[in-house]
Amino acid sequence: MEINKGKYLKYYYVGIISSFIFILSSFGILAFPKQEKKSFIVYPKENIMVNQKVNTVNLTKKNNSQPKKVLKTTTNYSDMEVLTKVNEDISRIELDYGKNKNSEEVAYVKDNYGDTIKHYASMYGLDEDLVIAIATLNKEHSDEVNSQGNIGIMGIQFDSWYGQTLKAYNFYDKREETFTFDDRIKELEGNIKAGCIIFQNELKKYNYNILVGLQSYQYGGYYMQQVLSYYAKDSGKTYEQVLNSNDINWMKYRLNYIQNGDSEYIEHVLSYYTGTGIIEVKKNNKEFSKINLNKKIDILDKIKGI
Repeated sequence: MEINKGKYLKYYYVGIISSFIFILSSFGILAFPKQEKKSFIVYPKENIMVNQKVNTVNLTKKNNSQPKKVLKTTTNYSDMEVLTKVNEDISRIELDYGKNKNSEEVAYVKDNYGDTIKHYASMYGLDEDLVIAIATLNKEHSDEVNSQGNIGIMGIQFDSWYGQTLKAYNFYDKREETFTFDDRIKELEGNIKAGCIIFQNELKKYNYNILVGLQSYQYGGYYMQQVLSYYAKDSGKTYEQVLNSNDINWMKYRLNYIQNGDSEYIEHVLSYYTGTGIIEVKKNNKEFSKINLNKKIDILDKIKGI
């Protein structure tokens, strides 16, 4: 009986030990998978949310960059399909403009001469608002030569141009034409047409640098070339580099080298400019020259302070 009792005790203790091991092992099986299950469910959700946040930011940046490409190739002209890769960058220049946007002078010129000015400005590829601003300086058309030797709404130098001929490209007819400065420049329509032809030629002469062409329109190519040449020499640039850059520091040289005329003609014209701030002229049927007057500052003080 003692032997049987020992066997039973042996089996008893073995059973207790086995049960204890089973309990421990069961605890491990139930506990650790819960931790693993937690890591697969909770942490991946957090990672997904972080990734979504990053993706959202990236997508926003991409969307923000899209309109810039569209704006660079957009134009108000009907033949915009040929401009997709032309003049993608618009030159930005800090220049004051539009001080008199609501002035009676601008309104008067637009009401009385606006249709004719817009017609010929468009014919010769010029910015309509800029030509209106040029005309507003003279305020009214006259067939008499004034004390400065100018005639008409476009302020054409009578003695310099009468009897001369100029060629200009007509964007309506898509051909080059020749204009003779005769008695037509005394009449309103002929005067406006002549002024637009002169301005187009000045732009061509100076590689469509709009500000240079505008100043040269007022006091002639000889003095304009002097201004650019002396500034190029002093600044260590070539003549071509000055023309083909956004540098407007040459404007201070006008005060020293202009002999007859308005050395601040650009500023005076732009004070009547009522456009968007982006001045655009046609170079040919496919190309444009543009400047963006992106800020309104007092250019007179800036130029005199250089």
